[in-house]
Amino acid sequence: MENNPKKGPATAGGLLKSPFCSKLRTKNFYFLDRPAMDEDELFDASHDCWCNKTMHRVGPDGEMVDPEDCQKARGCFE
Repeated sequence: MENNPKKGPATAGGLLKSPFCSKLRTKNFYFLDRPAMDEDELFDASHDCWCNKTMHRVGPDGEMVDPEDCQKARGCFE
């Protein structure tokens, strides 16, 4: 499902569906009351992010973690 400005964010079964991997973490993640829809919602001034699966800045596929990369096209996306 695509994000449609007239209808709002994409949903799956009535729940918001983030374009980012469910294992992507940032400091701001813990203050959100819904899935992040864009990078501005994820990042604070530090721009620090990590994979909750590996607990490092490198994902299970050996590539760096970044919201731009941690999306559906990535093999380890969840």
